[in-house]
Amino acid sequence: MDYSVVFAISLLLLGLALIIAELFIPSGGVISLLSFVCLVAALYSAHDAWWDQHRARFWWFVGSSVGLIPFTIGATLFLISRTRLGNRVLLEAPKLEDVTPYSQEAEQRKQLIGKRGKTLTLMTPGGLVIVEGKRHHAEAEGQMLDPEQPIQVIAVRGNRVVVRPYEPSSEEPATSPINGKSPSDSKTPQDKTPLRTPPSDELAETTGDSRSAPLDFEIPEG
Repeated sequence: MDYSVVFAISLLLLGLALIIAELFIPSGGVISLLSFVCLVAALYSAHDAWWDQHRARFWWFVGSSVGLIPFTIGATLFLISRTRLGNRVLLEAPKLEDVTPYSQEAEQRKQLIGKRGKTLTLMTPGGLVIVEGKRHHAEAEGQMLDPEQPIQVIAVRGNRVVVRPYEPSSEEPATSPINGKSPSDSKTPQDKTPLRTPPSDELAETTGDSRSAPLDFEIPEG
């Protein structure tokens, strides 16, 4: 009995069994390394058994070994996915209806970039803000913000919006909180009429008349 043939077949089966064990047992690659060693040893034993007299059998063994490795992995994954144990080992992919709401919320948060609102709580730097009448979880841009402070959304980070204090630009006209008009728009036509400045000649004549006019009272002598 040729023991090299027995060793070759036994080591091949052991290597395939270790591949299956690697799918169930997290070993950090130790089981995979042992499986690789067994497969190499199986090829070495097959070389000793058939290379000199039956090379065709040797190459048939090599081809079978190479084909059995992916077949074993695929068949194992297929079988365990249909068992109760496999459902515990392999995580099921999320369904479309479970993922869609989160993607819609993320898209809605992206549309808030550039919008303005105010803080509801103290931002340290996380807190709550209200934008377009809705409350959102937010975080301030590297600073603390007091409640009721105007803010502007500048980015989206996960399930939170990133905000910073909003300060109106000096170029924006100040508007009245009652009617939304600027103070210059609320003036009447009479208020907008420019004041007329008298010419310099009239001022000179007035000054000269005041100097030449006689006094209507006497200055007592001391």
